[in-house]
Amino acid sequence: MTDDLYFSLTDRERSVLDALERVGRGSVAQITDAVPGATTDAVRAALRVLRQKGLVQHGEDGRRYVYELATPPVDAQVSAVSRLVRTVFGGSRARAMAALLRLDDPSLRPEELDRLAAEIDEAEKRARRGGDA
Repeated sequence: MTDDLYFSLTDRERSVLDALERVGRGSVAQITDAVPGATTDAVRAALRVLRQKGLVQHGEDGRRYVYELATPPVDAQVSAVSRLVRTVFGGSRARAMAALLRLDDPSLRPEELDRLAAEIDEAEKRARRGGDA
């Protein structure tokens, strides 16, 4: 997913993408059930737009269409964060990470801190090998 495409999504389109990530693969009814406050017509319309944008694909399961993400969620997340780092933090990942860690978020658990430490260790190893950190 390109950066601009992600940031141009409406709230409803993002909600449908989030629901598809949770559902995995589903019918309009299943996706509608996963989008709080959405109507079937609104979800159908969002799915149509998301298909046109290349973010969702569909296939047939008997007489009904089933939908799924065309791009793995992690690719979309990396793309969005990449744009944020470039535009807000001048390309500095360190400044972006520092800002994230300064957020007033008491829910950051020890296992999440361990995961962050492991990611930093991996980035250091890549940097020492001359790869992209």
